[in-house]
Amino acid sequence: MDPYFRQFQTKRYGRRFRIKIYGSIGVLILLGILAAYTVLDSPVFRVHSFVITGATYHSDQEVLRIIEPLEIHGWLWNLLGPHNLLSWGNDHPDISKSAFAAATVDRSWLHQSITIAVQERDRLAIWCDSYQSCNWIDSTGMAFEDAPQTEGSLILTVNDLDQVHILPGEFVIGQRFLGNLILILKELPSLHLPIRSLSYDGHLEELHAETYSGTKLLFSIRFDPTANISSLQTLEGTKDVAKLSTVDLRVENRLYYK
Repeated sequence: MDPYFRQFQTKRYGRRFRIKIYGSIGVLILLGILAAYTVLDSPVFRVHSFVITGATYHSDQEVLRIIEPLEIHGWLWNLLGPHNLLSWGNDHPDISKSAFAAATVDRSWLHQSITIAVQERDRLAIWCDSYQSCNWIDSTGMAFEDAPQTEGSLILTVNDLDQVHILPGEFVIGQRFLGNLILILKELPSLHLPIRSLSYDGHLEELHAETYSGTKLLFSIRFDPTANISSLQTLEGTKDVAKLSTVDLRVENRLYYK
């Protein structure tokens, strides 16, 4: 066979092979562009609605604001954003430091919707430091959300005298006596003594309350306060506590008043 003819055929086959390779690469690029469009801009993956259930203290927008960064973050957030179904999953986001005690996210492909069901933390009291920063705390003693400074007996507001700045997700005091503090805060409303102010002294480990009539109630958190509070309830049945200047419950199983 003519060597020049063989060289011509080799070049022709090589050219055809390169055309096939380039064509395949082109097809893959087009498919990639189509896939990217489908994922990013196509209405197929677009979230048409967000359904929020279980919220009392938070609006739908506030629930989304809290849950979104817990559910989608990093490169996925930057690429897809919150209005893409692929950004969301059917799971339980980590809400351990948020305003919710529980939360579930359900993604519906059929309805192109995201359903977020939340259970809000109970609001036991407001805890404020000397920097005028206040947080709601729940019955575990954890601060979980910014709170307004309030006055009045409807909402218990504790002023921390130690100037400790508490951040959401942190407990207001150490675990050793935290349970005793929570018991006192839970029982105060049952005393039927309208509380004007509450202050916590971490150095003395004491909680001081003052009623609107001027009576001061002094509690220690170093021991279980149940017996002392029961004694105070008994005292209410025999004396007009509102006319007393001080009720001292800082000694275990003892009550002093004047």
